[in-house]
Amino acid sequence: MRFILTFILLACTIQISFAQPERSKKEKTDSLTKHLMEDSARIYRPRLAKPYLRLENRYSFINKKPVNLVGFLAGATFLEKHVVCAGYYILNRNVQKSIELIDENNIITREYVTLNYFVFSYQYVLFNKRFLQINIPVEIGYGIYDTHTTDSYDVFIKKSNGSIVPISTGLQFIFKPIKWIGISCVGGYRHAVQEKNISLNFTGFYYSFGIWVDARHITRWGRYQVKKTKYRRDLKGL
Repeated sequence: MRFILTFILLACTIQISFAQPERSKKEKTDSLTKHLMEDSARIYRPRLAKPYLRLENRYSFINKKPVNLVGFLAGATFLEKHVVCAGYYILNRNVQKSIELIDENNIITREYVTLNYFVFSYQYVLFNKRFLQINIPVEIGYGIYDTHTTDSYDVFIKKSNGSIVPISTGLQFIFKPIKWIGISCVGGYRHAVQEKNISLNFTGFYYSFGIWVDARHITRWGRYQVKKTKYRRDLKGL
């Protein structure tokens, strides 16, 4: 009888000793999984605001002649719906050397234009799904221009300068075949409040094409991968 009791006690002791490490390992695994979920929720949590930056090669028209503007917009996106930013644009003289004009008497003149302006922009995110985003941008700015006028033989005629107040609106379509990178297409109409005593008309349509990148998605994904790699390494160490 004493032998049977000793055997039962020994068996129970062996079972308990095996059960404790198994329970301890499960608790540690659950703790690591919980920490990974908490880190993921913290990394991907909604934010009040996120940075916004757009480098743009914009095409437009002056007196219905194509011109190229280069510039940028920088600001922030609030609540995933409202983009508030400011920027600066300059006429790219490397692309368009001069603007050729013909008056009612068929006299040809050439305008060598220098134009730069600051702009404030508000964009409303009208639609934002996995593969498509639509924004409505509204811009108002202030700029200055200088012109150097010559005849058809490039003989100097006059110089002039002044200021403009460009006001524009349009649509931006962002196509996202990949979650963090896509193609941006922007188009709209710019009305310019300007001086009346010049032959140039800065009012006209504009458009641009470019690459859209969600840098925040890349940053978040990278941070999560670091946490996930550490999680897997800690699991192997149990």
